[in-house]
Amino acid sequence: CYGPYYVPLDELQPYIDNVLDLIEFANGDANDPNQPWAQLRAEMGHPEPFNLKYVEVGNEQIADSRFYERYEMFAEQVNEKYPEIKLLSSVMGLSNGPGQATTNWLKGKGRQFCYANDEHFYMSPEWFFSNAGRYDIMERGDDAYIFAGEYACHINGTNSLYSAIAEAAFMTGMERNSDIVTMTSYSELFANLNHQNWNANAALFDSSRIYGTPSYYNQVIFSE
Repeated sequence: CYGPYYVPLDELQPYIDNVLDLIEFANGDANDPNQPWAQLRAEMGHPEPFNLKYVEVGNEQIADSRFYERYEMFAEQVNEKYPEIKLLSSVMGLSNGPGQATTNWLKGKGRQFCYANDEHFYMSPEWFFSNAGRYDIMERGDDAYIFAGEYACHINGTNSLYSAIAEAAFMTGMERNSDIVTMTSYSELFANLNHQNWNANAALFDSSRIYGTPSYYNQVIFSE
C-alpha cells in the first residue's frame, strides 16, 4: 500500500503469497521437495539459506484503517507459517502525527504482531535539532519499538557538515533511547555522481573515485 493505492481485500491473497514465497526462497530447505522456492535458490547457486530475519509490510503508506486491516492479513499468515520472522510496519513518518497514530494502533498487539514501526525522516537541520528528544518521551511498553529506517538531513538538496551535525544531534536521541529504537538506517548509502537522482547520500562515486560525505563519517564515528 503506498499513498492512495490499495489492493481490494478480496484480491490481496496473491500479494501475501508472494511474501510467503519470498521467505521460503530466502530461508527454506533446498532438500525439501515441498519447498520449490528453496530449490530454485539452490539452482541459482546458493544452496545455503540466507537467514532472512525481517520482513516489512508497506512503505510510507497513509496511517489509517485501510493499511491496518491489510497489515493484519499479512501478519496473521506470516506469523502462522514463519513465527521466527520479525515483521515491521511503516508509516509516512515525516512528523509526529502519522507515526504516533500507528504507534497507538500497535499498542497491546505485542512484538510478534509487529517487531518495530519503521519511521522515515527527510527534514531540515532545524527539524533534526529540535527533535533530538523525540524518543525521550515515548511511552515504554512491550510493543513500543521503532526502526528509524530512513533518515537524512540536507540543505538545498545536498549533504554538508551542518546537516551531518544536525543528524548527529538526532542520532544521540536514538542512541540514548536504544531500548526502544532497536534499529536505524541512514538513507541513502551510495550514489553515482553522473547519475544522481537522490540528494542525500552517505557516499558518492564515479568511474574511478569514491568519497564519503560528512554524513558518512558521521555514521562511522557513531559505529565506533
